[in-house]
Amino acid sequence: KVIRGRSVLSRIIGALFRFPPAGDAVPLTVTMERRGSDEIWVRKFGNRSFRSRLSSDREGALFERFGPFTFRLALPIGENGLEMPVTDGWCLGVPIPKALLPRSDTLEYVKDGLFHFDVALSAPLVGDIVRYQGYLTPARSCQSPAPDVEQTRSPAENPDA
Repeated sequence: KVIRGRSVLSRIIGALFRFPPAGDAVPLTVTMERRGSDEIWVRKFGNRSFRSRLSSDREGALFERFGPFTFRLALPIGENGLEMPVTDGWCLGVPIPKALLPRSDTLEYVKDGLFHFDVALSAPLVGDIVRYQGYLTPARSCQSPAPDVEQTRSPAENPDA
């Protein structure tokens, strides 16, 4: 399921980052490809995709890069699963003031043997940008052993989720 923010600024930001349009039961494929010590994640919602590069530093901090933006994410394990709040950000290497950082209300967890996700992104002065939620199942077949590919179903397709 994908929910998009309604403000004009939210729609502009959503388009710049190539976030998917709103919809229920949107088919999703997530491809993760290792490049050195980094991973390239491509999330394809229907016919629209967006990508990010994930990396970590020597202290184990996680960084996610979207084009000219890089965000440091904390990885606390909360009561309901793994959370991923944004702690720092940069645009073209220039620090983003804390007051302008986007907010990531993300939760990842395993239930009934399936990897579930609930990702909600918002920003000051913008409001809600995008929220997508569902779960991943392993791909039935993979032609190439290089990338790890998983497919997902939305909560609407799994009444037990």
